[in-house]
Amino acid sequence: MKGVHGGLAGGSLNGDLLGKAVRDVRRRWRLKHALRGAAIALTAIAALFILLSIAMRGAHYGAGVVLVARAAAVVGSLAALWYLVVRPLRASPDDSHVALYVEEHERALGGAFMTAVEVNTRAADRVAAGGIAARLIRSALDGLRGADSGKRVDSGDLKKALAMFAFALVGVALIFVSGPTTLRTGAQLLLTPWAGSDASRAFAIQVTPGDVTMAKGGDQLVSATLNGFTAARTELLVKGEGAAGWTRLDMAADSTGRWAFRLFDVSVPTEYAVEAAGIRSPTYRLVVAPIPYVASMDLEYRYPAYTQLANRQVDSTGDIAALVGTMVRVRVTSTVPAKGGQLIVDGGDTLRLVPTADGSLVGMLRVTKSGFYKVALEGNDGRSVSASLDYTIDALPDRQPSVAIGRPGRDLKVLSVDEVFSDTKSEDDYGVSRLELTYSVNGGAERTVGLFSATARALREVAAGHTFMLEDLKLEPGDQVAYYAKSTDNNVVSGPGLATTDMYFLTVRPYDMDYRQGQGGGGGGGGGRAGQQDNPSRLSEQQRQVISATFNLARDSATLDAKTLAENVATVRLAQQKLKEQTAVLAERLVTRGITAQDSGFRKIAQILPRAIAQMDSAERKLVPPSQRSALPSEQKALTELGRAEAVFREIQIQQQGGGGGGGGGGGGANAEDLADIFELQQDRLRNQYEAVQRGETAEQRQQDSTASTLDETAEKLRQLAARQMQQDMRAQRKADSLGQMGQSGASSGDNGRQLAQEAEQAARQLERLARERQSQPLADAARRLQDAADQMRQSAANGRQGASNARSAVDRLNEARRLLEQERSGESGRDIEAAQQQQRRLAEAEQQVQDGISKLEDPKVRRDSVQRAIQAQKNQMAGEVRALTAQLDRLATEHAREQPNVSRALRGAADTLRNNRLAERMQMSGQAVATAPQQWLNEIEKQIGSEIGELGRRLQQAAGAAEQGQQAQAGAQAADRMRDLVRGLESVQERMRQEQERRLGQG
Repeated sequence: MKGVHGGLAGGSLNGDLLGKAVRDVRRRWRLKHALRGAAIALTAIAALFILLSIAMRGAHYGAGVVLVARAAAVVGSLAALWYLVVRPLRASPDDSHVALYVEEHERALGGAFMTAVEVNTRAADRVAAGGIAARLIRSALDGLRGADSGKRVDSGDLKKALAMFAFALVGVALIFVSGPTTLRTGAQLLLTPWAGSDASRAFAIQVTPGDVTMAKGGDQLVSATLNGFTAARTELLVKGEGAAGWTRLDMAADSTGRWAFRLFDVSVPTEYAVEAAGIRSPTYRLVVAPIPYVASMDLEYRYPAYTQLANRQVDSTGDIAALVGTMVRVRVTSTVPAKGGQLIVDGGDTLRLVPTADGSLVGMLRVTKSGFYKVALEGNDGRSVSASLDYTIDALPDRQPSVAIGRPGRDLKVLSVDEVFSDTKSEDDYGVSRLELTYSVNGGAERTVGLFSATARALREVAAGHTFMLEDLKLEPGDQVAYYAKSTDNNVVSGPGLATTDMYFLTVRPYDMDYRQGQGGGGGGGGGRAGQQDNPSRLSEQQRQVISATFNLARDSATLDAKTLAENVATVRLAQQKLKEQTAVLAERLVTRGITAQDSGFRKIAQILPRAIAQMDSAERKLVPPSQRSALPSEQKALTELGRAEAVFREIQIQQQGGGGGGGGGGGGANAEDLADIFELQQDRLRNQYEAVQRGETAEQRQQDSTASTLDETAEKLRQLAARQMQQDMRAQRKADSLGQMGQSGASSGDNGRQLAQEAEQAARQLERLARERQSQPLADAARRLQDAADQMRQSAANGRQGASNARSAVDRLNEARRLLEQERSGESGRDIEAAQQQQRRLAEAEQQVQDGISKLEDPKVRRDSVQRAIQAQKNQMAGEVRALTAQLDRLATEHAREQPNVSRALRGAADTLRNNRLAERMQMSGQAVATAPQQWLNEIEKQIGSEIGELGRRLQQAAGAAEQGQQAQAGAQAADRMRDLVRGLESVQERMRQEQERRLGQG
């Protein structure tokens, strides 16, 4: 490079300054071109990386492709950097070109800078310089200072080049950070060659369990997760020892994207691998060894003593579904002798398995909560190995008893000398321990009458009665008797369950009301108008609503959250306040209008109402959660005072209708008009969530129409819920069967199941409200069935495939609730058996289709792949239906064990047929083997399966015959219900007489 190293006069100061200015301009010129080249090079390298990443993914990240791509990336990147960055930095234009560059960007210099650079260069070779050259250089420097010492020459271009580089850098970073995974994976492989060139980090299949030693003859679940890619089909490649080639089996995917397949009865060393979209996992090996594995499991349910249930033996299953507190004796038979074992329960509990003389192992498991457990067995080497799949534990709660007052079952107006009989019924799944009737008179202390108390054994259904001898209570018109019933079950595991009815009222009316109303004359017609206005009777009705709401809140407070309870109590308190204000207005009008001075009856009412107001005020202050029950005595005393005022008011009405009494015959009409004005109070619009009052025939008809419409809508909703639950159950079973792993049905099916449960619970609450409003026991039973169905749905959602029995039970509960709503309780066993027979016929038809499909596999013109996939799907569905049918038959057998033992035995035999033949497992196994097994073997096993389905049909026909014989013995559903009620009553009376006899013998 040629440069200016001195001044024109041998190193003068101006010459040095001129040379420095030239060097500064040259450096900025290089930087500008280097930045611009770097931006272009960065963009080109990013484009190259993108192309190479796509190419590597298309080639499945093969080692050779990755190696070539890395070489291309290195060569391309170096070439771009050399040509676009290094070359501009190495460029060295001479001083004259730099001067020309400056003159082109600063026209104001007028060529002085270029001339000065040339003069300075030539003058350096001369011995002396003239004064003209020095002045020329000084003039050029002065002009350059006007251009910011040359920085202004390319400052704009330099900023543009820097912005271009920054934009390219940010753009490339965003593309690779937020772009597709393929770009990041490709960049990682290209930029980290030391990490290897295989595809295991980017485009691989993760397989579990990998290399494993398993028990000979055991089952093994193989699962695979696709990393970095997706595939519509994934295959399991299996090759047993001595096999000529690989066997390909289609794997099934769950909602999480995991693929799985279960290998059954692995008896020889086996190699396996997984392949999807051309990507193949490493080959793994299953080594079979004589280590213990669960060959079969038998369960013996030992229910809590209070249930009065006999021990139950269930063979060939490990899933547990039992009442909380049940002890389950688990008997494990292993493939080879085991020294010992453990039951490992979900949550960390470990229970010991003890060897027995026959070589099996036995352990006891207590059902406390829902979860899972598995078996671990100890081999001869002392090493404990997992020897089973996960089995489900369904802890079923003991629900509270149900109790209802059948007669009178409503509020009554009675005479003080009447004898009122009340009939109370209670039911519990495992026995009623105690049934009581509680009553109070005029808000006084509660008195309890024991209707039933179990001693030696508890009855599951109890019917008992009590007669209120009102004459013994010394009542007067207006007095109130409030009563309710409560039932306690005999649950000694988690504590007795308590159920309480609504509160009912017996209101004492005047003895001669009917006679005097019947004999009343036509005079004083205004009294009729007065009778139609709001009066103490209306106030009494509203006060009864307040009492009922308070009682229900106290009863149901345990099921309400604090916020809801506070809101409901506030609503009741507001209703009591409004009623107090109405009563105060009525009392004030009686006094201010002077009516009390004209009529002794009104004067008596005016004396009674303040006492009612005082009790209302006391109740209002006590209506504070959670001690709202303390307001009941004051509320009932207020009702008593209002009832007495109502009785006096009725006396006045009767007198006015007769044209005399009280204020004298001549003043009857005026008193009637005054009476109408006084009792014309504003109608209270508050309605609490517990009670609805029927007012007038039109309102009553509207309510009946509304209730009928609600029942129709609820029945239709139950049908839809049952259909949706069936569909959900079938989808979950197909998914779980394809996964082949117990207890896993996917999150989506669980969410859908919980949503169905919420809808069922909402319908149950609606039916509970209707049952209370109508005092309808069938509706209460339907609500209970709905709640049971919701519980079963939640268990099914949580337990997946092992929840199939719960899902089927949920459908049955929904159907039962619907039948109760439609009053179709008769012939329930026959309909259930008919449904099972229909399902058996569907299974037979499906099996025939499978056999037809297998026969088509021999035809060379048939597409074997499509037929095989169809058979596999059909078999999985059939296996799920068989499991559900088994659970349904078990449930039906248990339900009919007491009343129809012959039907129960036939149903139990049908369920045992399915279990003992392992029909569901064989269906699933044959479906999985359809692509690999010989044609003759497939024909033989399908023939056996068809025969076993036929045997199931014969068993169900026996059950149907037994059910028909049982139905013929009934005179009809209604007569049977009445007979059962009588039997319950007789049993209760007999039990009470026996208890009384034992008590007397003990005293004697």
